[in-house]
Amino acid sequence: MNINSQYRSERVEADVMNKDGLLAPGMYADILIYSKGNAIGFTIPKSAVVMSTERKYVLRVKSGRITKIDVSTGNESGKLVEAFGNLNVGDSIIVDANDEIKEGNY
Repeated sequence: MNINSQYRSERVEADVMNKDGLLAPGMYADILIYSKGNAIGFTIPKSAVVMSTERKYVLRVKSGRITKIDVSTGNESGKLVEAFGNLNVGDSIIVDANDEIKEGNY
């Protein structure tokens, strides 16, 4: 894998049909890959995901209580990430979460 983190790019090789001869060896291309994501995931700020040595979770606030909800993450874009876990539409999560915030009363 040849990823350039500064330019957020990766060098790849692809076989492309060229029946009209418009493409020449060594040419460069900018390619956009559209990803629809996953319908069962939620898009949340990366700062809401806490990664400890034991688990990856978000902190949900419900009825005045903080609960750790285990998640896995998927596609990332800028400051957002897909999160998969026991989350529901309308749940409130702590955006700037960290492992020093404990479960219990809010």
